[in-house]
Amino acid sequence: MIDFINNSVRPKVPVGGSQGGTSASQAKPPQAALPTQVSTDAEVNVLGAKSMVADLAKSPPIDLEAVGKIKEAISRGAYPVDLDKVAEKLMESFIASRG
Repeated sequence: MIDFINNSVRPKVPVGGSQGGTSASQAKPPQAALPTQVSTDAEVNVLGAKSMVADLAKSPPIDLEAVGKIKEAISRGAYPVDLDKVAEKLMESFIASRG
């Protein structure tokens, strides 16, 4: 059997059992006032984020010059590779995938 939980918020009723002629089932819970205007700071943050995204969309966020240098070093055999670190990361990845 499944018991349903009612998480609705109910207004507090005074000890007398009524609120000025309305029953507890008719009373409406108070609603929070919604802001009618967006603050200027929020607008500036949104505009800044939009411009940052637009800048990233113009070119890939990859330093192609650095990639070229690394490719060249690898092809010459001059790029240092820490095999112990590579093996450690491979084992960590393997263990994490099983777990």
